[in-house]
Amino acid sequence: MPVGIMVSLLVCAILDIALTAILTGIVNYKELNVAAPIALAIDQTGNQLYWLRPLIKVGAIAGLSSVVLVLIMGQSRIFYTMSKDGLLPAQFSKYTENIKRPMSQPFLPDCCRQPLPASSRCRFWANWFLLVLCWLSR
Repeated sequence: MPVGIMVSLLVCAILDIALTAILTGIVNYKELNVAAPIALAIDQTGNQLYWLRPLIKVGAIAGLSSVVLVLIMGQSRIFYTMSKDGLLPAQFSKYTENIKRPMSQPFLPDCCRQPLPASSRCRFWANWFLLVLCWLSR
């Protein structure tokens, strides 16, 4: 297991370095300090890669969404382990019998996640997105 973790970490580091090198080859690094650097770089490629713009942007959104989903799904296991160590109440260390996964109460993490989209400009879609992710993580 540690070998698999180290290899996946190495692959991710190589991909991250390659992406950074490509982005700085397209756009000056001083201009990449924006919320969507990949979208900015693909927009500045000109008309040659016009067809690729929507695919890159949808892929970036899908990648970020999948990362958020995996983090939310792993949160119950983190709470389970913290509860077993005594860092959280014993309520979080319950385990389901039929599907063999931690049965932590989702209300505490939801209460921590909900104020962020509630204060944003696109309140409806942010709340909807988080509710769908929370529903999928159960």
